[in-house]
Amino acid sequence: MSKLIPASLGALGAGGLGVGGLMVLKPWQSESVVTFKDKYSQALLDDKVDATIWTKKYEELKKTTPNHPKLVEAFEKTKAPADEARAKELLKEGCLAIYSLPVENSKHFSDFKSFCSKTNADVSENKDWISEAVSNNKNKWDTALTSLKSHDKGELDRELAKLKAGIQNNSETFPEDKKTLLKGWCDSAKSSIFEGRDSVVFKNQESFCKVPTA
Repeated sequence: MSKLIPASLGALGAGGLGVGGLMVLKPWQSESVVTFKDKYSQALLDDKVDATIWTKKYEELKKTTPNHPKLVEAFEKTKAPADEARAKELLKEGCLAIYSLPVENSKHFSDFKSFCSKTNADVSENKDWISEAVSNNKNKWDTALTSLKSHDKGELDRELAKLKAGIQNNSETFPEDKKTLLKGWCDSAKSSIFEGRDSVVFKNQESFCKVPTA
């Protein structure tokens, strides 16, 4: 005669409970791990398509000691011109290894950001960034702040929303400290890891950090 399994256990399966009725997770039931490749899929560098960005990352590698062993090896190779080709190979190998690592609490996040990922600036097609000094009177930073002040469509990054609230009493010119805040935000946005053209930071960057088109 067959043995009946209570309905309360049926969904778990006969092996789902351990001693005392406690649930026992099987290997395939364990919590999934989010890797760099998962979280930043749009920022990963392609071996061939992103040749220009790889060159920039290699130049950056020459200046800074990384954490990942493979990148440390690449860094050491950059010191000898004869080893440049191998150093570039090691850079790509190191990044490929990092892509598969868990992103949470990773000691290799700085490596990923500095040497292995696209930034918002890398992906932006229009490179006409506002470059005027914030101390100049009535310049393109004023134009950008005027645009921010009247912005009413689409989401704003939290820092920009706070800045917008603080300039509502200004007219067409803005104090230097407000321009400095916007410039600082733009500099940070440009160097941030690219998370897609639809990300709030990328869209705000395109709207408030570029020279306005005529």
